[in-house]
Amino acid sequence: MIEIWIVDDVARHRDEVALVINKIDSAKLLQFEKAQDALYELIHRTNNNLALPKIIILDRNLEADSPPYNIGEFVVGKIKSNPKLKNIVVVAHSSIKKCNDDMLAAGADIAFSKNNQEEIKRFITDTINQ
Repeated sequence: MIEIWIVDDVARHRDEVALVINKIDSAKLLQFEKAQDALYELIHRTNNNLALPKIIILDRNLEADSPPYNIGEFVVGKIKSNPKLKNIVVVAHSSIKKCNDDMLAAGADIAFSKNNQEEIKRFITDTINQ
């Protein structure tokens, strides 16, 4: 079973992703409203040699967080700059193409629009089956 995290300050968006991921038998989903909480959990797991998520689906505009954690590009940089987290696939997940492009430029591995959850489902299924 692989673990997938979603970081989005809007519960409705987290719930939409959960509906897709919960249909995949070999996936377990954790949801975070704040990027700071997700980063804290990553640090805790890394320091305690605990399992890390395979995929993190990340929104760009995280209004529940305080600066600079409220900007997806900053969060991507924090994850990608840590060698212990290099195998985590970071998915930019915004309804705004420019926001996804900005997160890709910051190091996100792939981007999907919030308007097309089927793309995420296919990607996760393909990732699990690799």
